[in-house]
Amino acid sequence: MRGHGRIAAYLEERLELPTIWARFTDRPLPKGVGWLHTFGSATLFLLLVQAITGVFLAFYYVPSPEHAYESVRLITSELAFGRIVRGVHGWGASLVVVFIGLHLLRTLFMGSFTEGLEVYARAGCSACHTIDGQGGSAGPDLSRVGQSRSEEWLVRYTRDPRSTNPSAEMPPFSELTDEELRALAAYLGTRR
Repeated sequence: MRGHGRIAAYLEERLELPTIWARFTDRPLPKGVGWLHTFGSATLFLLLVQAITGVFLAFYYVPSPEHAYESVRLITSELAFGRIVRGVHGWGASLVVVFIGLHLLRTLFMGSFTEGLEVYARAGCSACHTIDGQGGSAGPDLSRVGQSRSEEWLVRYTRDPRSTNPSAEMPPFSELTDEELRALAAYLGTRR
């Protein structure tokens, strides 16, 4: 192994880089998640690109009436990759607006959270459970329940808690339909 290979292996082992990478990339996605669900992440990426290219351009742009034109000419004509960075920044601004709109429309029309949230409110879950500091304290906090429980487990537990945990104090919610239970579990599954 060459010197730089040993250094890279040492750093990966000490900094646990493969473990950190795996935590972000090797997570299972919920059922029904597809490309339409990436608009929020794409918007975040574009905002990061805007920040990076904006900082680069801010080093050379002079915002005064006397020097603005000349500073833009310097960026586009004389700086290495200046024209590309300026173009990426300009197009990125338009794409941020487009992707924010697509993300809002997808959320509005697909309503991925609304039905489960309505079931949560209608069933009175907030009387016992807390989400993000709101609700009762008799039951466990459900703010991050999606990290530790699958949707199937949540459906089974909500329908009949004692079948999963014999010492459970939560009453069974047998009056909820299967569709309502799945919607509630899908909503709680997003709580990460």
